[in-house]
Amino acid sequence: AREAAARTLSQYAWREPVHQAIFKCLLSTHRVKPEDLRSELLACLTRKGFPDIELEFLFEPHTLSCQIVEQLILRLKTSEPA
Repeated sequence: AREAAARTLSQYAWREPVHQAIFKCLLSTHRVKPEDLRSELLACLTRKGFPDIELEFLFEPHTLSCQIVEQLILRLKTSEPA
């Protein structure tokens, strides 16, 4: 899923710099153990100039299927710029 999202959104014009930073940081943490992801993500965002980002919402459980996630990624890619 990570590789598919990276391919699909590789040319996406991010509307919010912090969203782009989160996306790039998540892609760069592919070798991080799940229990270390939160601290690695915070460290990466700090290095990119976003030290005070609240990320708890990213770690809340969800019930989205892979198909729904793929649909949402495609919808984002084809959305009109703000």
